[in-house]
Amino acid sequence: MIRQYEPGDSKDVVLEIVKRICGSHPRVYEVDTNTDLFETGLLDSFSAIELIVILETTFGVPIAVEELTMENLSSIDNIVKCIHLLKLKQDE
Repeated sequence: MIRQYEPGDSKDVVLEIVKRICGSHPRVYEVDTNTDLFETGLLDSFSAIELIVILETTFGVPIAVEELTMENLSSIDNIVKCIHLLKLKQDE
């Protein structure tokens, strides 16, 4: 069953998802909330797609194409900000 998460859980949940997707990468345990996931090689185009699908399912919010920017997906902090903004738009 997919659990819906509250905003306070978001950073931990996104970090857990990223670590699961990038599990075999040697730098995965060095990740913190402001680590650039693309510059470190933790995310590439394929893993970013997997991340987006999991985020949409986990947080119950669709991520529109215009939101799929390197900046929005570059770090845990940026991903969480993007999700919160999308949830706010969804709730309007």
